[in-house]
Amino acid sequence: MVITRSTQHSVFFRRMDGRSGRVRIGEFNNLFEHIDQQEYRKILAGTEQEMRLKKLRAMQRR
Repeated sequence: MVITRSTQHSVFFRRMDGRSGRVRIGEFNNLFEHIDQQEYRKILAGTEQEMRLKKLRAMQRR
């Protein structure tokens, strides 16, 4: 998920499947747990690795 923008009352985001949404800040804080920068980088690296593996598997099938 990528936060695209926020206002004083809302958070606008885009999910990895391309869908976008808006929630109030209080609801956002309840839905998503806080992670620190190091944990974020680890999750992002894992996601990028999954995408690369998916592309490689698709190339092998051709």
